[in-house]
Formats: sequence, C-alpha cells, structure tokens
Amino acid sequence: MFRHCIKIIVFFILLTPAGSLTAQTDGHEPLPKAKRAFDNAITYWNALSFDKAEKELQKAIGIDSAFIDPYILLGDIAFDRSHYDDAIGYYNQAIAIDSSFSPTLYYLLGKVYFEKEDYAAAASTFGYFLEIPGIRKDQRGFALDFYQKAEFRRHALENPVPFEPENLG
Repeated sequence: MFRHCIKIIVFFILLTPAGSLTAQTDGHEPLPKAKRAFDNAITYWNALSFDKAEKELQKAIGIDSAFIDPYILLGDIAFDRSHYDDAIGYYNQAIAIDSSFSPTLYYLLGKVYFEKEDYAAAASTFGYFLEIPGIRKDQRGFALDFYQKAEFRRHALENPVPFEPENLG
C-alpha cells in the first residue's frame, strides 16, 4: 500500500508543471555567482524574508543582467506586496530579455494590470496570451475569464450608466 501511494505521489509530481520559477531554457546559462545569489534568494523567499530575497535577486541581476529568473521572482514579490508598477517593470524586463521564455509571463503581467485596475492593458495582455499556441487548457480558461472581466469592466468604466435611486416609501 505504501509503495502504491509513493508511486501516485511521484506520478503527480512529474505531471505538475513548474510555476514561474523554472530553469532558463533560452540557451543562456547564468553565471555561477548569479545562480548562487538566485538560489539564496529562493531560500529567503521560501522563509518569507522578502527584503533579503530582493537584495539577493538584485545581486544576481548585477552579476548577470541576462538571467531572467531573478526578474520574474522580483515581479512575483512586488505583485504579492501590491507594488504593481514595480511588478510590471520586472515582468517587462524579463519579456524584453526573451519574449519566448515563458508564455506565463504574459498571464502574470495581465493579472498585475487587472489588480491595478488598468483594464485596457489587462485585456490587451490577456488577449495576446490567448493567441499564443500551446497554452494549457486550464490556464487558457483562467486567462479567458480574466480577459472577459477586464473587457466588461473597461467598457463599464468608459460608458457609465446614470444611477438615480428613488425613495419608494
């Protein structure tokens, strides 16, 4: 029974897609010192020491500015702290380095715009994301939902409806 449970757990681990923190696949091998600083940042991030993680990530970028992963994690940290402009900047820097690195970057960027209540930018970003081939079905569904909400909210804000309640009593 125990071996069967282990097999099931291993099976699901192998099927689970990696989050935004994946190894770089664009052919760029990060410099060892930058990779070490990034690994330290992950340790701090897991311990919820975000300030220390940010310092290590900035250090990694200072050593190797073409290393995408630190920008993504900085964007994640900024988003979690509701520093939306910073998150947008970091995600855009990662996209500028390699726009094909991970389509998930566009999804994350769309979520930041949505939370910032910039619905036009959110709809545009989610629209772009939805046009990328090979997106997982579940992620496509979430993106489509965000896209539709952003379009509705954008339209509602651009075309307000007068509201004049009357007392019926």
